[in-house]
Amino acid sequence: MSLKDLFTVKGYDSTLGFVAFANSPHTTESELVKILRNLGAVLYCKTNIPTAMMMAETFNNVFGRTVYCHSVAANSRQIRITGSCPLVARPAENPLFWL
Repeated sequence: MSLKDLFTVKGYDSTLGFVAFANSPHTTESELVKILRNLGAVLYCKTNIPTAMMMAETFNNVFGRTVYCHSVAANSRQIRITGSCPLVARPAENPLFWL
């Protein structure tokens, strides 16, 4: 299952969209993550959120703007995949990746 970036997962960043929190993997997990794991959930990615969850538009200075994956964009480099879109292949050494 996918989780929003506001939930902490042991060994991974939870930036809340703040650059200051990037590259700081957590040593603990959110209670919700613990409950989900105990129920057998398989966590496969974290999804982008607006900075501090304070905007209606998903943009932050860590990952940039997130748009719906099937939207037509003038510059395809600006497209980010969202949790509602098909997954793409990622390196096997990092099974939990960002969407």
